[in-house]
Amino acid sequence: MLADLVIDTNVFVHADNPAEKRYTAASALLNALVDGETEIGVDDGFDLDPSANKSLIGHEYLEKLTPLSAGFRVLAHLAQSGRTKFVSKKFDPATRKQINQIVRNKRDRTFLLVSTEMDDRVFCSHDFKDFQKRKRRDIKAKLGVSILEADEVLNAMSES
Repeated sequence: MLADLVIDTNVFVHADNPAEKRYTAASALLNALVDGETEIGVDDGFDLDPSANKSLIGHEYLEKLTPLSAGFRVLAHLAQSGRTKFVSKKFDPATRKQINQIVRNKRDRTFLLVSTEMDDRVFCSHDFKDFQKRKRRDIKAKLGVSILEADEVLNAMSES
């Protein structure tokens, strides 16, 4: 079972798009999150109210997810039920430097930095443009963070 993880925005978006090949897995993951105890990690300052939100991850969520989407509804449920884990933006400089060398996209860096602070060090992402298979292996080896797709996270959640 996973105690916590960080979820890329694309996974939430894919849960609302039946044409997406990962739709079924993304939808199942959201359902498992609602029914389970796993927490999601965000950087400090996260708030569902865009005017109060100071989180970079939260900004991306609020920018990409509509209030009627399944992703937003699950995110709201987790936030309102206290199942969000807030991570300080004061990251270890050595870790930040490593991530800056590996990942170009600044928002992706934040998702990865927060993932390094999770107990289970899991980042759920369907982004193979910025996180190609080789880069995922390098991140696992250098930072101890597993970048998994929704179906892989579901498997990890069901393991005892």
